[in-house]
Amino acid sequence: MNYEIAPLKSVGAFVFGMSPEQVRQVSGHLYQSFLRTPSSKHPCDYFPEIGIFANYTIEGKLEAIEFATPARPILDTVSLLELSFDKVKSFLSVRDNAIEIEVDGVISHKLGVSFYAPFAKENVEKSCESMMAFVKGYYD
Repeated sequence: MNYEIAPLKSVGAFVFGMSPEQVRQVSGHLYQSFLRTPSSKHPCDYFPEIGIFANYTIEGKLEAIEFATPARPILDTVSLLELSFDKVKSFLSVRDNAIEIEVDGVISHKLGVSFYAPFAKENVEKSCESMMAFVKGYYD
């Protein structure tokens, strides 16, 4: 399923700031709730059928959505998970001159997106494993 990203605002019908109940209703799919880390303050929801993780603030407001296959996050008509790590960096750098490049990922605070590419160190032509769309200040 395609999910159009409106930077820092929404992903498809998922609007940042929604409650878990609203996210679950919009999804319409079965979910699993769990704490991602022992220090997590609020459970996240995983929707395995659609490849989406919904992350919430301590107050229970949607602050980020992480995508893995079969989800198809779209930005400016481009299906982001189909791009290699190298192409992701190029795509983002045209839109944001302050991207943060790491060994296994890249972040654009301006666009509110980040990518995880664990194999990028060995091969920048491999696709990213996942990507996240997030609210302003998510990484602060």
